[in-house]
Amino acid sequence: AVTVGDYNVLLKDGLSSVTSLSVWGGEENNPPQYGRVFVSSTSSADIDVQDLLGAVKHKSIVSVIPEYVPANNIEVLVSPEEDPIFYYSQFSTSKSPEQLKQSIKNYLDSSFRLGLLGQNFDYLRYTDSINDLEPGLVGNKINVILGKTINEVSMSGSYLIDFGNGLETKARVGNPRGKVIYSSPISVSGLEGEHYIRDDGDGITLYRIEGEEEVVVEEVIGTFDRNKGVLYIRDLEATAPFTVYVEPAGTTIVSSRNVLLNVNNEYTSRIQMVSQ
Repeated sequence: AVTVGDYNVLLKDGLSSVTSLSVWGGEENNPPQYGRVFVSSTSSADIDVQDLLGAVKHKSIVSVIPEYVPANNIEVLVSPEEDPIFYYSQFSTSKSPEQLKQSIKNYLDSSFRLGLLGQNFDYLRYTDSINDLEPGLVGNKINVILGKTINEVSMSGSYLIDFGNGLETKARVGNPRGKVIYSSPISVSGLEGEHYIRDDGDGITLYRIEGEEEVVVEEVIGTFDRNKGVLYIRDLEATAPFTVYVEPAGTTIVSSRNVLLNVNNEYTSRIQMVSQ
């Protein structure tokens, strides 16, 4: 039997520009597609998909040629709704808060960039490595959010958004919005003003903001699978690109299948140092 590892070897052979590669069976897809094999990649140069798949076709006797799937870009955002706070003990360091802040910023700007298939974001390793940077750093107050930007709006209003990671429960969310799922402002065909989506039980609701009140426009425009981190949105006739955000569960955000994690380092310019 041909294994996923066999496909990996065949695809990498002679393709020097490929920087990362992921091959998986269709049974791992959402929804499952049994009897099929899929491949995704990142590359240091433009790559001809047919050349990539031809590496299998011409160098093996496998009966199933993989289907190419573009990388699913998911942004890892650190405290996007509020300034990230790092705590320090002024009695355990000779450095000023500004010097400590610069050390953290320099480190984060050069580390945890990800950008390759199979690279995970380990929250505990992230925080521990920061605390180990300088004597006196003792903790932080941050939260991690995943974002998916929909650049090509659907004429049908239907979207399947796969974050590849389970979602937090409402009772445990750490972001200041208090939502598991939320969005950037969305322009919706036939509706005036800006609209938003949010989780509501197991469903996804469309609403607008009037003053400080969230006014429901459509009670259910989709559902989501909390364990798989998959959103099924329907009847959302957006007229411009928008971004959907979720709070993941657990401390390790996994890059599996074609999920490609990229860390947005914008937050390093907003770091606040607080003495303890």
